[in-house]
Amino acid sequence: LLANADSRDGVVAQIVGAIESQGFYEIAQIKLSTKATVFHDTSIYEYFLMTNEKGDVVGDTQGGALKSFDLKDTPYFKSAIAGDVVLGETAISDATGEPYVVIAAPMKSADRILGVYVLGWKLGVLNSKIGSLQFGQKGYAIVADTDGRLLVHPVKEDLLGRLQDKISGIEVVADQMTGLSHGIETYPSSSGDQLIAFGPVTQAPWS
Repeated sequence: LLANADSRDGVVAQIVGAIESQGFYEIAQIKLSTKATVFHDTSIYEYFLMTNEKGDVVGDTQGGALKSFDLKDTPYFKSAIAGDVVLGETAISDATGEPYVVIAAPMKSADRILGVYVLGWKLGVLNSKIGSLQFGQKGYAIVADTDGRLLVHPVKEDLLGRLQDKISGIEVVADQMTGLSHGIETYPSSSGDQLIAFGPVTQAPWS
């Protein structure tokens, strides 16, 4: 959705068109403050913003609250301005205390990259989709980043907790998971040995 934002949302398409034809980056905040986009859905997204080629925020869905930000030195901006779609850092919302993940993608015209889209995607949405999966009678899915923080877990209160702290016995495979290896292993728990299959997530530093 983010990589093709201008073809998925009419308001974003108008913004990109004005920037491409006139270099009018100021239109981004005008439109995002007065028109609704798919990215204004606060049940899914923490924020949506657009930058220019230098990394300056030119518009956001927070009424311009993020326009003072300069993102040029962030790893996700550097990757996106080079043409990649990237899942970046995880963070905690100052407003709600809920975790979200930063996603960035290039804002493209027909022949060049005009800037970057950045989206804060609430992990609660991801958790409700993946965390509810069951395997057999008691199996479940988890997702962790390379720091060992849980991004998906059936127990909401355990989100962003460390693997080793929240899942007893998993220490024996935690390094393999955070190292983004593939494998099938067993680990001990109070209810007996547990089988775990793991592997890296495509386009994200997650396991």
